[in-house]
Amino acid sequence: MLNVVAAALLGVSLGGMLTAGVLLIPFWRELAAADFLVWFGANARRMYFFYTPLQLGSAILASIAAIVAVRSKSPSRHFAAIAAAFAIAVLVPYFLFFQR
Repeated sequence: MLNVVAAALLGVSLGGMLTAGVLLIPFWRELAAADFLVWFGANARRMYFFYTPLQLGSAILASIAAIVAVRSKSPSRHFAAIAAAFAIAVLVPYFLFFQR
Protein backbone atom coordinates (compact mmCIF):
# COMPACT_ATOMS: atom_id res chain seq x y z
CA MET A 1 0.00 0.00 0.00
CA LEU A 2 2.83 2.40 0.85
CA ASN A 3 4.34 1.96 -2.59
CA VAL A 4 1.00 2.83 -4.21
CA VAL A 5 0.68 6.04 -2.16
CA ALA A 6 4.32 6.93 -2.93
CA ALA A 7 3.74 6.34 -6.65
CA ALA A 8 0.58 8.45 -6.56
CA LEU A 9 2.36 11.33 -4.83
CA LEU A 10 5.24 11.08 -7.30
CA GLY A 11 2.65 11.30 -10.08
CA VAL A 12 1.11 14.42 -8.57
CA SER A 13 4.60 15.89 -8.21
CA LEU A 14 5.33 15.13 -11.85
CA GLY A 15 2.04 16.77 -12.81
CA GLY A 16 3.07 19.91 -10.95
CA MET A 17 6.42 20.01 -12.71
CA LEU A 18 4.82 19.42 -16.12
CA THR A 19 2.34 22.20 -15.43
CA ALA A 20 5.22 24.55 -14.68
CA GLY A 21 7.03 23.43 -17.81
CA VAL A 22 4.01 23.79 -20.08
CA LEU A 23 2.34 26.88 -18.61
CA LEU A 24 4.71 28.90 -16.46
CA ILE A 25 8.01 28.69 -18.30
CA PRO A 26 6.59 29.75 -21.69
CA PHE A 27 4.78 32.62 -19.93
CA TRP A 28 8.02 33.66 -18.20
CA ARG A 29 9.91 33.60 -21.48
CA GLU A 30 7.46 36.08 -22.98
CA LEU A 31 8.04 38.58 -20.19
CA ALA A 32 10.70 41.25 -20.22
CA ALA A 33 13.33 40.68 -17.54
CA ALA A 34 11.99 43.50 -15.35
CA ASP A 35 8.42 42.19 -15.66
CA PHE A 36 9.54 38.66 -14.83
CA LEU A 37 11.29 39.86 -11.69
CA VAL A 38 8.16 41.72 -10.61
CA TRP A 39 5.95 38.68 -11.31
CA PHE A 40 8.34 36.28 -9.60
CA GLY A 41 8.69 38.57 -6.59
CA ALA A 42 4.93 38.66 -6.21
CA ASN A 43 4.46 34.88 -6.64
CA ALA A 44 7.64 33.24 -5.34
CA ARG A 45 6.14 32.59 -1.91
CA ARG A 46 3.09 30.84 -3.40
CA MET A 47 5.25 28.71 -5.64
CA TYR A 48 7.52 27.81 -2.72
CA PHE A 49 4.59 26.71 -0.55
CA PHE A 50 3.14 24.67 -3.41
CA TYR A 51 6.22 22.97 -4.83
CA THR A 52 8.36 22.46 -1.73
CA PRO A 53 5.95 20.24 0.23
CA LEU A 54 5.04 18.41 -2.95
CA GLN A 55 8.65 17.68 -3.91
CA LEU A 56 9.88 16.97 -0.39
CA GLY A 57 6.85 14.87 0.46
CA SER A 58 7.17 12.73 -2.63
CA ALA A 59 10.92 12.24 -2.11
CA ILE A 60 10.50 11.34 1.55
CA LEU A 61 7.61 8.98 0.92
CA ALA A 62 9.39 7.34 -2.01
CA SER A 63 12.48 6.89 0.17
CA ILE A 64 10.45 5.31 2.98
CA ALA A 65 8.75 3.01 0.47
CA ALA A 66 12.16 2.02 -0.92
CA ILE A 67 13.55 1.27 2.55
CA VAL A 68 10.52 -0.87 3.38
CA ALA A 69 10.77 -2.67 0.03
CA VAL A 70 14.49 -3.38 0.47
CA ARG A 71 14.09 -4.57 4.07
CA SER A 72 11.20 -6.85 3.15
CA LYS A 73 13.07 -8.11 0.06
CA SER A 74 10.15 -7.14 -2.14
CA PRO A 75 10.46 -8.14 -5.80
CA SER A 76 9.95 -4.47 -6.68
CA ARG A 77 12.69 -3.20 -4.34
CA HIS A 78 14.95 -2.19 -7.23
CA PHE A 79 12.21 -0.10 -8.82
CA ALA A 80 11.38 1.49 -5.47
CA ALA A 81 15.03 2.39 -4.93
CA ILE A 82 15.31 3.88 -8.42
CA ALA A 83 12.12 5.92 -7.90
CA ALA A 84 13.46 7.24 -4.58
CA ALA A 85 16.83 8.08 -6.12
CA PHE A 86 15.18 10.03 -8.95
CA ALA A 87 12.84 11.85 -6.54
CA ILE A 88 15.85 12.90 -4.47
CA ALA A 89 17.80 13.85 -7.60
CA VAL A 90 15.03 16.29 -8.54
CA LEU A 91 15.61 18.12 -5.25
CA VAL A 92 19.39 18.54 -5.61
CA PRO A 93 19.32 21.26 -8.31
CA TYR A 94 16.70 23.17 -6.34
CA PHE A 95 18.91 23.40 -3.26
CA LEU A 96 22.05 24.09 -5.29
CA PHE A 97 20.38 26.83 -7.31
CA PHE A 98 18.56 28.56 -4.47
CA GLN A 99 21.21 28.34 -1.76
CA ARG A 100 22.20 31.69 -0.30
